[in-house]
Amino acid sequence: MVCKLCCRAPPGVVVRRAFNFRALPSRLSLAVFFAPIISSIPPYATGHALILVGALMIENLLDIDWKDYQQAIPAFITISVIPLTYSIAYGIIGGVMSYMLLWFLLLIYDIITCRLYGKSIREVLIAAPDVLKPYEVMEAEEIGRQFDRIEQLRKEMEDAQDMLAASRQIAEDRHASKGGDNSVAAAKTVDDDAKTAANPV
Repeated sequence: MVCKLCCRAPPGVVVRRAFNFRALPSRLSLAVFFAPIISSIPPYATGHALILVGALMIENLLDIDWKDYQQAIPAFITISVIPLTYSIAYGIIGGVMSYMLLWFLLLIYDIITCRLYGKSIREVLIAAPDVLKPYEVMEAEEIGRQFDRIEQLRKEMEDAQDMLAASRQIAEDRHASKGGDNSVAAAKTVDDDAKTAANPV
């Protein structure tokens, strides 16, 4: 019976039935009741949670392509404006506005210089909005970026292992030239020297 009423009623009536206005005063009274309790919590008690949230947010900096200035400049403006203004909203507004300004300036530049590169204005306008790319293309680009990042990390790990092996060989040669024995203590000293040579801090 409810389904028939909802199907026959106009859309505005269905929306009014879906939202329960009678529960609104009770929700507001609960909010008013808990407001002094929440406001009595000192700011330094919530600082630990904010530090954790900031650490989780800063992890996404790895996904930014810092070589692409159209991404790097708005990201930098967002990151720098948030702590300077003590407002996440102002940082997001600054990043979005700077991204739109850069996009508009680059679009004007592409339109002005399209004749030099043998393109028409129509081709420039079609290729301009990256937001209108199909989801499959955006997903493929994101997967490609993640694979490039994995390969870069793998290469850095291999370089670190090669450096550790070279430093271990240097430490073994140093102990062999001193005429050390093959005891466990000597092996431990070799490993310590290898770690010291790998991290000379």
